[in-house]
Amino acid sequence: MNEPTLLGFFRDYLTWIDAGAPVPHDTFGRIFGLCSCLATWTKLALLSKDDRSKLHLELGDRLQKDFPKDNMYPFGRSAEFFARQVAETQHLNEARIAWVRKQIANVDIGNV
Repeated sequence: MNEPTLLGFFRDYLTWIDAGAPVPHDTFGRIFGLCSCLATWTKLALLSKDDRSKLHLELGDRLQKDFPKDNMYPFGRSAEFFARQVAETQHLNEARIAWVRKQIANVDIGNV
């Protein structure tokens, strides 16, 4: 597990994605979006409730900034989200993966 920051979460998530999203996995699941994955990740990182809340707020702020019209289901409408959940293909959503890669790239080049 990477450092207990949102960047650490993004890096761990992409490591799992790039490995083919193996199942079962202690932290991530093919039916979950980023918010649910972050919830599990922060619990396994043994973060305090306050620190978990801060990371969730930070994720929400970033989604709101990049997707002001639909930050609840930013990588597809709710129907698409739930269809991917049933099909266990959330991990294949190219828009989600690209957004996570962009978050890491922005930090790596100093555009936070």
